[in-house]
Amino acid sequence: AVRERGTKLGAPGMVERVGPDGVRAVDPQKLAVVRAIQARYAEGGWSLRRLAAALNAEGVPTLGPKAGARWHATTVRIALATAA
Repeated sequence: AVRERGTKLGAPGMVERVGPDGVRAVDPQKLAVVRAIQARYAEGGWSLRRLAAALNAEGVPTLGPKAGARWHATTVRIALATAA
């Protein structure tokens, strides 16, 4: 029934936020962080671990449900795969 009403099931994506009405929308600030990570990785010479270490050293906040945690290679990989 929930799916039939058009409600998205599951956790919100890395660049999504859920409003007070329960509607998901792309968060421009989170999208900007993801785009910056993607651009830096596209420059070349970055491993996932090295990029995560650089983001932690620069104090870039993580995205998603655990916002404010440390960046890890896995979260960088998810950010690189995010398309919005």
